[in-house]
Amino acid sequence: MPALPSYNLAEVEWSTNGIKLYCTEPGVMTTLLEELKQHISHKVGVTRKAISGETDIYFIDNLKSQNQDVGRWFVMQLCRQGWEPFEARGLVAPLEGSVIFRRLVQA
Repeated sequence: MPALPSYNLAEVEWSTNGIKLYCTEPGVMTTLLEELKQHISHKVGVTRKAISGETDIYFIDNLKSQNQDVGRWFVMQLCRQGWEPFEARGLVAPLEGSVIFRRLVQA
């Protein structure tokens, strides 16, 4: 029986409270956060929570009503890096939404 494919997962979720970033591939979100800080003129609050050695969750606040725009920026960046969006929720609502991505690790 052939082995099932293995994937890394990432999620970008935004609301009026801020943005939550989740990723099972180390370093992906920290690199994007550093890039984001170059585009935002004010100090952004970032809180990191590690669930395990392979999973990071980041909470971003103090975006001054830019949560939706910044959330979508993260979505675009992950797509450019080859992450495949496979579930999206709430994208019609103006202030909140989330997109879950996967990226093949091994076939």
